[in-house]
Amino acid sequence: MPAPNTINPPPAWLKTWIPAFDTVRKEVGVVTGIGDPFAVDEVPTTAYLRPEQGGTEWQCEIAKLEPVLPPSGSAHEEQH
Repeated sequence: MPAPNTINPPPAWLKTWIPAFDTVRKEVGVVTGIGDPFAVDEVPTTAYLRPEQGGTEWQCEIAKLEPVLPPSGSAHEEQH
């Protein structure tokens, strides 16, 4: 019998097209994808990021990402 899945789901803040801080590379990138695009029915463990000003995409473990929050009281608020 296989071991139960002990991988946690991605945090609620992690969404595509938002900035995230890669604690390994010490770099902020925009999340372009979450999870392996070829996996089916798997809990995502990786995310894909691209530099905010454009450039080469990279892959990072979700556990190594932190949210990038706008400064408190700033005019930069989500407008959806």
